[in-house]
Amino acid sequence: MTRIIIALLVGLPFVCSSAQMLTPDSVLERLFTAPLADIQFSEQFLQAASRSQIEQIINQLEDQLGDFENVTGDSNPYTVVFSGGTATAQIVLDQGIITGLRFTQLSPTVDDLSSVTDELAGLPGEVSLLVLENSEEVASLQADVPLAVGSAFKLVVLDVLQQQIDAGQHAWTDVVSLQDDWRSLPSGILQDWPEGSAVTLETLASLMISQSDNTATDALIDIVGTGALEQASEINQPFLTTRDFFVLKATENSELLEQFQNADTAGKRTLLTDISERDLPPADILSGAPVALDIEWFFSARELCGVMANVQDIPLTTINPGVANPANWQWVAYKGGSEPGVLSLVTWLEDASNTYCVALTQNNPDATLNTTDLFSIYGGILAYLARQE
Repeated sequence: MTRIIIALLVGLPFVCSSAQMLTPDSVLERLFTAPLADIQFSEQFLQAASRSQIEQIINQLEDQLGDFENVTGDSNPYTVVFSGGTATAQIVLDQGIITGLRFTQLSPTVDDLSSVTDELAGLPGEVSLLVLENSEEVASLQADVPLAVGSAFKLVVLDVLQQQIDAGQHAWTDVVSLQDDWRSLPSGILQDWPEGSAVTLETLASLMISQSDNTATDALIDIVGTGALEQASEINQPFLTTRDFFVLKATENSELLEQFQNADTAGKRTLLTDISERDLPPADILSGAPVALDIEWFFSARELCGVMANVQDIPLTTINPGVANPANWQWVAYKGGSEPGVLSLVTWLEDASNTYCVALTQNNPDATLNTTDLFSIYGGILAYLARQE
């Protein structure tokens, strides 16, 4: 999917020349059927994007998804339907004037899942896919091959936390004070909070899953214990914190990285002490080419769906729906993960009669990924499943 995100989030109003008040869905329709000159945007919106830029985006949508057909939905997010797929749209109106606009989740029409697996098999690097319907496999590609999954590993941290809560070791309402040695790099917000700030375990878990907050993650890894996490995932030993991950990938620590890569499990555990004493690298450390994809967390698509099945009923997993349009489903739980050369997406979906899990991961140690295409394919799978209701 050539994923376009128009984040001109200033509002999203529109007014027609007759001063007739228009509904959001009718405004979206006019974006594709009326001359753009007839549509009014707020000045603030146009400071973020010119009319020519808006027209270019509309043309790109139609180039990728075909002719405009209609708009469905009663409120944000709306689904814009084209002859060859759909896009999710959010629009806000202020007396008919567009003050903000956002298109996401471009999903070319998928007619059958076998064509998707063929397409994925042709991508560079390694790709895994698993689609489950009511726990039954309906599509797969290397579903049992462990690949690097980035922040999708945080589902395992949540799973172990839930198990310990069920066993009475913790409670969601337990309050902890942020420790300086939990501090990691973004994504997230807690890295900027003062040491000693009080947060509940539920807050930590919510930030870890919805914002992929790395400091919240390292706090929970410390709280549940790496031993418990290693029991849940034998391949990931020693189980790294996100701080370990960033330090090992830092250019200035290349010698330490080589030592770690060449060490056995016991040697790696010894080196963790040295790693913990190193300073965090700059926040833009992973802004270039893939770096040491063996320093990661490894799970197969089947393992990801298994863990997602364990935690999907925890409400905090629904805060960020990811690629799915929540309007199409009764329940959506999601976690994704990425770094250069890695993208992993895991979604649990429920409609009136079925449950689905879709796990997709791609790894390429030699080049950054075309994430727009991967998001497009993934969105197409979710849209295909939504049509099966």
